[in-house]
Amino acid sequence: VLRPPHSMSGMEHKQPPRSMSGMEQEQLPSECQTVQSAPKSQTAPSLSNKTTAGDHQASHTIEICVGGVRQLSAFSNTVWGEADCYVQYHFPTLSDQDPEEDTVCTLQPYCTETSLCVPEPTFDHTTKHTLTLNPEFPLQKVLIKACSSNGGVPFELWRRFYYPNIRDQLIAKTSLPLAKLCAMVTMQRSTPNTQSFALPLKLVIDDPEATSGGILDVCVKYHCSCEIDESPGQQERVNVSLSLGILRCTGLKGSAKQAALLPSSPLSFAAEAGVNAYIKVRLPESMVQEERRTKTIALSFAPEFSHFFDICLPLVFQQDKVPHSTQICKVPLAEILSSGIMFVEVWHEVQRRQLKGTLPDDKCFGRMLVAGSKDILLGCVELPLAQLLYRHSGASGWFPLYCKGDTPLTADRYVGGVELTLSFAREEDRELVLSHAARLGWKPNPTAELSIGSCATQQKLRFEITIDSLCVSVDDVIVPVNGEPSYKSCFVRYRFFSLDPVVSALRGMTSCAEDTAVYQLNHSSRLTIASSSQLYWYLREEPLEVQLWTSVVSKNDMPHPQTSDKLQGCAYIPLQELASQCKDTLIISGNFPLFKSGVDDLKNQRLHLTIRRTVVEELKDAPVIEIMDTPIERPPPLTTSEEETGLEAEMPHSLMDMFEVHLTVCEALHLQDVTSRESCSGPWSVYVTVQPHPTMDKIATPLVWNDGKPVWDYQCVTQIPNYYLNSECSGLEFQVWSTHHQSAEEWTGEEDVYLGCAHVDLSTLAYGLGQLCGWYHVTDFGQQIRGQLKVSISPMKRIRFTSCLKSFQSHDTHSDVGVREMEAHNLVPSDSRSTSVLFQELRNNIAELDKVIQASLEDRGMRLIWKMYEGMKEIIKGNVWRNSIIKDSGRYY
Repeated sequence: VLRPPHSMSGMEHKQPPRSMSGMEQEQLPSECQTVQSAPKSQTAPSLSNKTTAGDHQASHTIEICVGGVRQLSAFSNTVWGEADCYVQYHFPTLSDQDPEEDTVCTLQPYCTETSLCVPEPTFDHTTKHTLTLNPEFPLQKVLIKACSSNGGVPFELWRRFYYPNIRDQLIAKTSLPLAKLCAMVTMQRSTPNTQSFALPLKLVIDDPEATSGGILDVCVKYHCSCEIDESPGQQERVNVSLSLGILRCTGLKGSAKQAALLPSSPLSFAAEAGVNAYIKVRLPESMVQEERRTKTIALSFAPEFSHFFDICLPLVFQQDKVPHSTQICKVPLAEILSSGIMFVEVWHEVQRRQLKGTLPDDKCFGRMLVAGSKDILLGCVELPLAQLLYRHSGASGWFPLYCKGDTPLTADRYVGGVELTLSFAREEDRELVLSHAARLGWKPNPTAELSIGSCATQQKLRFEITIDSLCVSVDDVIVPVNGEPSYKSCFVRYRFFSLDPVVSALRGMTSCAEDTAVYQLNHSSRLTIASSSQLYWYLREEPLEVQLWTSVVSKNDMPHPQTSDKLQGCAYIPLQELASQCKDTLIISGNFPLFKSGVDDLKNQRLHLTIRRTVVEELKDAPVIEIMDTPIERPPPLTTSEEETGLEAEMPHSLMDMFEVHLTVCEALHLQDVTSRESCSGPWSVYVTVQPHPTMDKIATPLVWNDGKPVWDYQCVTQIPNYYLNSECSGLEFQVWSTHHQSAEEWTGEEDVYLGCAHVDLSTLAYGLGQLCGWYHVTDFGQQIRGQLKVSISPMKRIRFTSCLKSFQSHDTHSDVGVREMEAHNLVPSDSRSTSVLFQELRNNIAELDKVIQASLEDRGMRLIWKMYEGMKEIIKGNVWRNSIIKDSGRYY
């Protein structure tokens, strides 16, 4: 059966899309040209009979998935690429009249996308059909009335030729029995009913070589739900939809290498050739939603998914007040979104031949593997859903991919990136969620602003953007020059709001460690912008894109970027925290990962950036953009041998024993009111100082008026010596001062009142803790509590216990040698010598105990404990342990 495109009847007007060249599209008639970007999953129009507004109705949803054709012999001799094939089926539609009347139910055709003519073509096409009826009217009556002439739902396999003209040929037919479909409707309960069918195809062509028509795989899912017919002014909506788009991934080679290090991991080949990536999406458990998953992209480190789907959520959730109780409470959707997290997991699908003999046959359906199918988790993205409430455009952009169990605060490195878009499907859904939650008594976070209020037009905002350093891969910046390695220069480029782009000066490499090159940019720019609603909308909705470029040119006498420059990656900084109008000074600071689409490995590239927003008086002569790049005196380049052997020798010992942290002084409570003193008059301001090392400058926060609970939110990056990680150290000291000056210009530091100090113990950072954040007592010289101080300390890199241990050992060894020298010169009292004798005897006893313990430790886990025990034993050999040697010896063991 051959039919030209121009002679198709109204039942056959819908044609599947195909990727065709421009010449082929010109040959097609207008009624046969289709949209190439049509999605694989479509939804049929919702059909309903006439009912009155507000009546309860039954919504019948039938989802038909055409999987593919198996054991087809008709395409065995077809030249590859000569023709395409597709499946067309007809499903009943309901007219606008009452179905109880004598009306004719028609069948409307639905087509899958085209696929190449191969013996086993795959379609994976899904279509949802929705029919809305009265609850008393059975769906079986509609199906029987529409399909009685065919005995079921007809399916047809068509082949399309493109040369010498476009024509379609019917290959085989089959039918889904109507009795099977009616049985699914009858047996349906509260959960959706899903069944798979293998329909035998009957050939309709005269081909002696075609002996078998094959089998068509069809999956049918049926679900029925009751709903209320909504009309304007009578019933309001009870559901909203979230639109989630998973666009692409990049840099999955880093996650594959991490997973390949696990014992008995099957990723040794995939870590070099590419992973079979697919993505699972999990919503919070309180939303009671099933997992969503994308298709699998084989052998790629930068897969393109372009997968979109909607998530329907009710405005009110029913939850138990107490677990396992019968008391039910109503929880608005906004409350769940404000604290909920969506997990986006990237998995590697292990091929079935690698799992042969490990799974029973009934655990696999088609090419989809069950959850327990030995697939490997490559990484996870934790996306806060609160952005849907605080941002009109939702959450979109690149998000870093971390290994399972890691967070941005505890992870050493990110192992990839995922580009996502998440927003409400309709523009009015956000306001509907907030208004419905307000009627139930929900209130948002006081520090968060849900809308952009009126702005003071006379105010001017100053943004100071500082980029201190960045880390890139050595392989991307090394260039051979005359047979010797040379390194490229780096610069950054960004554009803030509607201002002109800002380009930093070229900087050369500062240091190199392992496979990472460190550049000290010391770039700073000051942007002055008039306050406006457009500016606050930009801060709330748009991220700041900072581009990192590399250049083979090391001079700043020409504009950049040039044609020879290369884009290394982009960092995206959310500016939502700067949109608050409650405070005059706001700061964003941290390490931000660099993303670049289409690359195999991102190589953990980062840059450290700080943005400070302040309110300034209107200055007529102040420039809008002011760039302040600090020049750097670069040392002469080091050879490879000098980098390996002489780098540590040239570095001062005080700098080698330090680690970099991100320090935040947040706020204080219950501070002493110094204005009650008779010698003081007028309001007083408070500030906090900290000095990690005597050779370093003091770090001081801005002056804030002391109302009992001052807020600084001061952030900075500084170096802290390693000896603070020792548990015997008293901790890092934060001193709180009070002064009668109100501005930094008048402040001289004289006649300031000392309120007290807070000590923060940093020893837990040496054991893997990623951040210290909490309240600490402020005590005076008499150890009386004068208030509380909240501080946060986050190491820029995870601190290794072994590196800290070496520092402790060197420090304790020097102290022990000093004590022996003092004993040799009779500078130590006689009682110290007697204590030294006892200490020597205890060391001998410890040595004998070591032999006994080491002989009994065989397994791997206990050997690790033994190493930690050895390290702690070396730490406690110092002079500090002398006075409590007897009572503390048992505790250390």
